[in-house]
Amino acid sequence: MRIAFAGNKAAIILLPFFLSACAPPAVKLLTVGGVNLDAPADQVYRGGRTYMTFSAHGTQVEYLGKDGSTELWYPGNTVLVPGKWKLQANDPVTTHYGDSICYLYPSNSYNPIDHTFGGKWECEPARYHSTRVVDIVAGDPFGLSKRQSVPYILPRERTDLATLLARLKR
Repeated sequence: MRIAFAGNKAAIILLPFFLSACAPPAVKLLTVGGVNLDAPADQVYRGGRTYMTFSAHGTQVEYLGKDGSTELWYPGNTVLVPGKWKLQANDPVTTHYGDSICYLYPSNSYNPIDHTFGGKWECEPARYHSTRVVDIVAGDPFGLSKRQSVPYILPRERTDLATLLARLKR
C-alpha cells in the first residue's frame, strides 16, 4: 500500500491511525460468578466454591473443599468421583504460565478422553484451566461434599449452575 501525503493536514489526520496500530490491545477481564479469571490462581481457585467447566468431557461440576478435598460430578456417572486438589507454585523462570491447579483422583477412576487412570497428581496451569470455567458459586449448593451418589445424571451438554439447581429443586 502506498500513502501520499498532501501537506501537513494529511499527516495529522493519519497520525492517530498509525499510532493506534502500535497501541496494546484493550484488556478484557473475564469474570465468572464474581471471580476475575485473570487474577492470580489463589484468588480464582479457593476452597468452599463450586466450579462448573465445559470441555471435551462435556459439562462437569466440582466442589473444591477448604480442606483440599474435591467431589467431581462427571457427565453420565451415577457416583461422584472423590479426589484432592491443590495449587502448585510454578517457577517463574521456567514457566510464564503462572501457578497450576492440580487434581488427584482415585487409581480406579478413568479419564475417557485421554485414556488414563487416576492415582497420580495431574497439574495444569490455572490460566489454561480457567478458560473452561463456565460458572462459579460460593458454597456447595448441590451438597456434593456430603454425598456419594450424584444428584441426578449430568448431561454432557453445556449449561449453567442456575439451570442445574432449578432441576434439583423440582
